[in-house]
Amino acid sequence: MAKPNPKAKMKRVWIDSQTEEEITRGIREAKDLAEYDSLSASAYLRAKEDYLIGINFSRLLSIIYGRKLAQSIHEDKASISVGRVMTCVLGMIVGREREIRNFVKTKYYKILGEFGDEKASFKAEWKVNEKSIMFESPKLYNESGFKKEQEAKDFITSLKRKNSSNQ
Repeated sequence: MAKPNPKAKMKRVWIDSQTEEEITRGIREAKDLAEYDSLSASAYLRAKEDYLIGINFSRLLSIIYGRKLAQSIHEDKASISVGRVMTCVLGMIVGREREIRNFVKTKYYKILGEFGDEKASFKAEWKVNEKSIMFESPKLYNESGFKKEQEAKDFITSLKRKNSSNQ
């Protein structure tokens, strides 16, 4: 096995995907290892923080609140886990759960069409895009529906008029 050249300067390649273009770009823009020292140090500190906070606070909270939690969920024992990543992910889950629980059904109106003839046809659903006259219109409930039935019908009529004038 060949020994590495001690005079060769080591560099780091940072890429976001495995495409040939991205790998070539990464090699072309390779940086000295020293440029990544702060990134390495911050990763080390995050790992240390995860370990110290995760282990210590999980144990502390389990000791203080574990019995009470176990009783409330009708279990013999319960442990409480705490961590940097776990806490923010749990926060996202709680936020989404609140959105779901507070959801109120709202009626909205889609525009559906069938196009073609007896030989060949297809069904389609209208959706707004940036080029549409309805883009960011307050009349829309979302990208594929109107808040009011009459506004959807009026839009269909305007599309028919536009189509007949283009023929």
